[in-house]
Amino acid sequence: MPISIVTPATNDPVTLAEFKAHERITHTEEDGVIAKKISAATQFVQAIADRQLVDATLKEVFECWPSKRLIHLGRPPVDSVSSVKYYDTSATPTLTTMSTDDYRVYTFQDQPGILEIDEDTVLPDLDDRIYPIEVTFVAGYGAQAAVPEIYKEAIHLVAADYFNNREDGEYRLLDRTRRRAEALVGAKAWGSYA
Repeated sequence: MPISIVTPATNDPVTLAEFKAHERITHTEEDGVIAKKISAATQFVQAIADRQLVDATLKEVFECWPSKRLIHLGRPPVDSVSSVKYYDTSATPTLTTMSTDDYRVYTFQDQPGILEIDEDTVLPDLDDRIYPIEVTFVAGYGAQAAVPEIYKEAIHLVAADYFNNREDGEYRLLDRTRRRAEALVGAKAWGSYA
């Protein structure tokens, strides 16, 4: 289901100083450009790995209550669930917060988190809007230092390619770099047996 960012990560997994040391860049004239390349590379790596690297607060929306009362949160690793909210069927649909006593959260490092709704909880009827359920959660490995090195290496690879092959301010990623980055993080992607 669709996921949006409520509170973005406060920084990227790779610092400007780390990247410059890795690439042996000693000048400061292009620090702003390099920082943008690192951020773009982080977004690319998060997308191909389908995970959040540095802690951020996310919101995922759902169409209906799940038949087995299990909601799989789509951006691992999930640290915690902040709230489960839903629009009810009152005359003026209200966004109501579900009690934390009505669900449990299971978190895993390399798989999506699972929210399990108690079997004794009566699931209310939902408004007929497309996505009447909102789950807000914190995902990521924590701070920069906690991000696994394999993701940082992929970010270095992609950011260096963006920096060295820039044309007219566009982000152009060479096919071989894309394949190498996908191979690096593909081994860590949830659902992978590589």
